[in-house]
Amino acid sequence: MTTSGPEAHQEERVALAMAEALERLVAIIDRELNSEASEGAQIVDPAWVDAIATVVRAAESSSAVLDDPDVLRVLTRASSTLR
Repeated sequence: MTTSGPEAHQEERVALAMAEALERLVAIIDRELNSEASEGAQIVDPAWVDAIATVVRAAESSSAVLDDPDVLRVLTRASSTLR
């Protein structure tokens, strides 16, 4: 079954929207952590240190997903389909 109209490229739009949201989230985490680090404030509470380390690992993992060759191939195809 072939769809037309607004539904024709729904999956491509969703994939690209998710990738863009993930890229923005990774950028925000990176920017905020780098700005906090540059201010020189030392975090001494072990719970906060662990929480920040968890956020950093999640951002790195999320960023790695976008670099996966299969994901890149799907996103490239989706992007070219919508042009």
